[in-house]
Amino acid sequence: MMMIMIGMILAFVAITYFSIRNQSLNPAYVKIRPDEIELLDDRLANGEISYEEYQIVRNQLLK
Repeated sequence: MMMIMIGMILAFVAITYFSIRNQSLNPAYVKIRPDEIELLDDRLANGEISYEEYQIVRNQLLK
């Protein structure tokens, strides 16, 4: 009875491990577009917005 329980636990751990590993290797799970903070940083770097506007919008995004 104890061996069956240990086998079930090992099977569960193996299934969980391989499913997580496959998800991280799948390109569908890769972040495709930059998040809002990165876009905001780019706009500031390009001079599209002022530093004051940057701070206001960044604080709103982080709330």
